[in-house]
Amino acid sequence: MQPQPSIQELKAKSSPCNVEALKKCLEANNGNADKGEVSKLTLIYCQNVEPSLQDLASLLAALGQHLLGLSALLQAIAQPGCGPTLAKAVTKFHCESLVPATNDLTAGLYDPDDVEQLRSCLAATEASMESTGSTCNKRSLPVRSYMSGHSVKRQKLEEVDIVAKLLGPVPAVPAKADLHHFLGLKQKIPLLRYAHEQQPYLTFAAEGNLACHFTNMVSNGLLMGSEEYTLGNCIQLVEQTFLCLTKLVADHQKLRYKCGRSIKLSPERCLSSAAGSDAQLDWTCTVSHRGLAYAEERASSLTKALETLRAKLGPLHPRHYEGIDYLPAYAASGSALQFFSLDKAGQVEVASDEYDLSTPEGIREVIAAICRFYQLLCALALKLSPLAAWEAAVTENLYHQCESGQYMIERIKGEHRFTKYILKTELLARLGQLGCTLEQHTAAYPLGTTDNGIIRASVQRTGTGKAQRVVVKMPMLHGSVFNLPPRSAEEYNIVLRGACEGLHTLHSSGMVHRDVRLQNLLWVSEERKAVVLGDLDTVGPSGQTPVDHDFRWGPLTSGPSISALSSVGEYTCESDVHMLGKALLQLGSLMRDRPHGAYEELCKQLIKKSLSAGDALAISLDS
Repeated sequence: MQPQPSIQELKAKSSPCNVEALKKCLEANNGNADKGEVSKLTLIYCQNVEPSLQDLASLLAALGQHLLGLSALLQAIAQPGCGPTLAKAVTKFHCESLVPATNDLTAGLYDPDDVEQLRSCLAATEASMESTGSTCNKRSLPVRSYMSGHSVKRQKLEEVDIVAKLLGPVPAVPAKADLHHFLGLKQKIPLLRYAHEQQPYLTFAAEGNLACHFTNMVSNGLLMGSEEYTLGNCIQLVEQTFLCLTKLVADHQKLRYKCGRSIKLSPERCLSSAAGSDAQLDWTCTVSHRGLAYAEERASSLTKALETLRAKLGPLHPRHYEGIDYLPAYAASGSALQFFSLDKAGQVEVASDEYDLSTPEGIREVIAAICRFYQLLCALALKLSPLAAWEAAVTENLYHQCESGQYMIERIKGEHRFTKYILKTELLARLGQLGCTLEQHTAAYPLGTTDNGIIRASVQRTGTGKAQRVVVKMPMLHGSVFNLPPRSAEEYNIVLRGACEGLHTLHSSGMVHRDVRLQNLLWVSEERKAVVLGDLDTVGPSGQTPVDHDFRWGPLTSGPSISALSSVGEYTCESDVHMLGKALLQLGSLMRDRPHGAYEELCKQLIKKSLSAGDALAISLDS
């Protein structure tokens, strides 16, 4: 056998080294050559040759047995003229040799820019080798931690491909008649390998968080037997799946959404979704300040869940949903889940088969349908017209915290209008506590004008049967005196005059407000020239029936005190006056320049019920 040339002989050559000769030299001298010799030899090769990937793969396989040669090759990356081919090959070698779990990485996986960080690892690698006598453990190299991060990056890239395969491009919104077919399309879903082998024709093997999430549900099953279990199942099936898909889907088709459960309608969540919706839904998905999907969840009865869904949803707002013919929804209960459509008129129709969540096959099918559900929302979101947040959400100043209700802001002929939808059955139950009929209650709404201290409002009824609603419409005002306290004694007097005028108008008609507090005293405009009494939800005839002292809020957070009620526990006109005195007294504490003297004395007289609203109004007009 012909002897192999020594390192000295190879280094003395002026022409570029032969790859095979260099490999054999390194193999023959493994463990016998010093660091300087191997480094110089490798550097000569890298500076004179732009190797092919095949040559580099062969060379790096040999260098893998010689850490000093690897170090030199890494060092060569910083030399002028070193192209991206070498950088990619070195990155590949790091992945395959230093992190054995990622042997399936390809040479072109990472951008050449990543090599900048790889260079910084080199310095730490060489320092470690010098401190340990050049025989450091591969697994302890600082480069390993860097490449572990690349392993995560590679996994995410693979998952992106999986999601692209799973969802495909954003489809056109299917017609409502085709929605059943669209949601029921057969679709393989990614599962971890061991789970895929159990259903090889219905799934495909994959790694990553999405496959792990799907496998957990398919293999471990879902809990049944209570509404809490149903809720938890839907969080896994819908919300967690949406979250996984959104993280991995391409930006141009990413669904930018918010999900909420049992929403207490607030500025963030009180979005003009279905215009007739009257109560909290178990799940709402909002996109661009509008509800785009809804759900109702029950312990065991899908029929009951569907009935509740139908009762809570209503017609679509024509401006907010222009160009959209329907919205998707689902109902779930125990081991069943089914999709529905909500059309413009508020009609709810079946849009899918009923999925059985008690079997792995059923869970797999519903996961595929939920992926289609996500696609549908992406397609619908693209059709939404621009909508400012203030047009869709109720402002904090007019936020009404109640057990149920749906609020919406409309803009009609340039006027901002606040619209409230209340189920008639719920309103009658509340009025029963107040001891008045619906007719007595709604008689107060037409009383308001721009000059008598009561908000101008109109009331009408819509729907039939259990779905009948009372619709109250009123103008959007500037805000409450609680959020915007008076800035001067003059503005304080405007508040006093408007509140007294509003109560005097009600009391003259034999009615009481029952909820006199700072949040319900509203500035009519930004100029703060007038204040009216708002929120007529508890208006009714005076002294009809005893009222629990904590039935409604007081001036800030507590209910009317016992002292506000009459001797027989009834809420009368004097009760309104008493609560107004307490509210105005506390309003002074919110002002920077607190009024004194006559104002404080007037508040005390109101609290003692020694003045009527008309008397206080006369005093305010004289001041």
